[in-house]
Amino acid sequence: MKTKQTFVHRAVYILISLFLLLFVVIGVNTLVTSDSSFMASIQQFLFEQGGLQILFVIGGIVFLERMNAWRDRRAQKEDRVLQLGSPNNALALEAARILRIKGWMFDGTLEGAYLAEACLAGVDFTKARMAGVNFTKADLHDAVFVSADLTGAEFHEVNLRGANMWYTCLRGANLANADLSGADLSGADLCGAKLPGAELRDAKLDGANFNMETVLPDFQQWQPDTDMRRFTHPEVWQAEQEKRQYRVQMPGARMLWAKMADADLRRANLERAEFGEADLRQADLSQANLYHTDFFKANMQAVTMVGADLREARLMMANLENANLQGANLQGANMQGAILVGANLRGADLQGANLYRANLQGACLDDAIFDRQTVLPDRQKWSPNLALDDYLRGPIPDFPDEAQLLDAEQQRMDDIDDRINLN
Repeated sequence: MKTKQTFVHRAVYILISLFLLLFVVIGVNTLVTSDSSFMASIQQFLFEQGGLQILFVIGGIVFLERMNAWRDRRAQKEDRVLQLGSPNNALALEAARILRIKGWMFDGTLEGAYLAEACLAGVDFTKARMAGVNFTKADLHDAVFVSADLTGAEFHEVNLRGANMWYTCLRGANLANADLSGADLSGADLCGAKLPGAELRDAKLDGANFNMETVLPDFQQWQPDTDMRRFTHPEVWQAEQEKRQYRVQMPGARMLWAKMADADLRRANLERAEFGEADLRQADLSQANLYHTDFFKANMQAVTMVGADLREARLMMANLENANLQGANLQGANMQGAILVGANLRGADLQGANLYRANLQGACLDDAIFDRQTVLPDRQKWSPNLALDDYLRGPIPDFPDEAQLLDAEQQRMDDIDDRINLN
């Protein structure tokens, strides 16, 4: 449509120029011949002096020259756009440089261009008019789109890592499954944009505009109360959400020898707290944050810890008989010498946990998760072909001496330090 309009405009311009030229020639002829009759001069010039033929020849030459120049320019534009879509980054960069110098990056030449799978890393598209361009699966990492018009553009599965998209117009653009990690979208217009499955980790969205038609990476529509940090900084956002959900806030609390039988500590934040030798029988710690919490020799018979976060918790010699630890996260937990008789560990995550000399008689380990760093009661490392039934049947190992366990724990820490120093 744009090409046809340009052609019509040029044709009209040429015709008007011809008419003006006609009147100028006639006027000059009238002055030279001193004929007072203007119409007579026109008739004489056109039909007796060959003026009409001359005008047609001149007009034809001008018209053909204009058309050839226009065709050459259009061919050059098409060649540069084709080069811009090259998988060779050097060729694409050179094409972009020429398009910018010629001004073709700003006159609509790139609107609707097909640049799928092109290697456009680092290309400068500042203020470019590129509405409807197709970048499907292209490499645009570190590209610059400052104040560019990308209305309705196609960015499906595009690599936009680190791209500078300050105040870029992305209204109605399709960014499904695009990688926008670390991209700067400050002030960008994302109204109506589609971002399902897009990666926005560490992206900057300060001042970016959204509306109810914007589809977010989780396939939900944007709402005025949407916190975009759940996509740009998911760990920080998740931590804040978890803190808000905790009913009790007691991080780092010192509860040594505390009497807390039957206590209701559901969804409590007890991170790094100390419960050494405390009485927690039948207490409910479901969904609690117990990261790095110390339960050394605590009495936790029949305690409920469903879904609790017990990563790196210290449960050495704790009495967890008949405890419910279903779905608990026990990654890296120290459970040496713990009594887990009849405990429910269904679906618990025991990757990297230390169960040396723990008593697992009658415990449920269905769907529990282990890895090759999990230490079993006989000090073996877990492996896929290792049968766990022997640990569940007994015989019950002798309860270990506290000094032995502490020595074993110190040896393990020394081994870790040695490995770190070697690396």
